[in-house]
Amino acid sequence: MISNKFLIFIIFCLLTFFPAISAAQEGYYRLGKEKLEFRLTVVNIEETKGKNDWEELTNLENKRFFVSKKVEIDSDEVDGVLVEKKMHADYEIWHILIYFKKESWNKVRDITNRNIGRRLGLVKRGKLFIVPVIFEALDTQVDIAGTIDTSIVEWFVAGFTRAERHPRRKQIDKEDIKSQ
Repeated sequence: MISNKFLIFIIFCLLTFFPAISAAQEGYYRLGKEKLEFRLTVVNIEETKGKNDWEELTNLENKRFFVSKKVEIDSDEVDGVLVEKKMHADYEIWHILIYFKKESWNKVRDITNRNIGRRLGLVKRGKLFIVPVIFEALDTQVDIAGTIDTSIVEWFVAGFTRAERHPRRKQIDKEDIKSQ
């Protein structure tokens, strides 16, 4: 039979450590040795011209997409990733902000401006993390937000290196961007 002291200890551990585990992925990260790739993505291979330039990948829900073999934006352009969880009414919203290095802002803006209306998939470890349509040109960061399952967020940050928390970036002076 389990003693009362041992049972109280187990309950204490559960209440203390499980909330810490669920919040463990929140924070600021550097990519470390992990790779992130932004690549053009289509649902139907007929939307492409050179079929040999595309490969079939699945997202985390096993939905298949055709992804360009050409990497548009890679890990060298990424400065860091901020992951935050916020509560809205009775559900959690995850915010994943991917910050680009200042010297890459023009490249990111040019690529996303040329591809407005197209999908730019985010690939990690051969899987598509997200496949959003580009509605406007990006430059300094990309903000991924939604009711993403915690296990998917944990998969996304796995392998990243926890870093000093990045100062919150407010509106970045567009003149600074133009001077690049």
